[in-house]
Amino acid sequence: MLSISRNDLYEKLWSIGITKTAKELNVPYNKLKNACTSNDMPLPTASYWSSLHMGNEKPVQPLLPNPNDNRIIALGKAKKQNAVAPKKIITAVNDKTSISTSTEKKCRFIYKERRKGKTDLFFILRI
Repeated sequence: MLSISRNDLYEKLWSIGITKTAKELNVPYNKLKNACTSNDMPLPTASYWSSLHMGNEKPVQPLLPNPNDNRIIALGKAKKQNAVAPKKIITAVNDKTSISTSTEKKCRFIYKERRKGKTDLFFILRI
């Protein structure tokens, strides 16, 4: 769990945006947005950022309602998604022998000749 004060989160949101704040705090975007709306925090819109990047005068940033409210907002961190290991691992033993897999199935080789005399190695898995 990550806890941050309401005022600090407001300043961060309006200085770097919701997406970058979510990445910086390692919090899912939708959880951050829901926490902000449930705590009465105005969020920057796309028009705010576009007019800011266009170099126009700085758009109006709405004030934080109840600025004296020093609530601490608790946010759940994002879960790491581990890569799934492959189910079948194919390893070559020798050039002209069978290939073993993690499921102990065997493969057979098919050789195909090229025009210049080079040989390409192909194999078919029996399922």
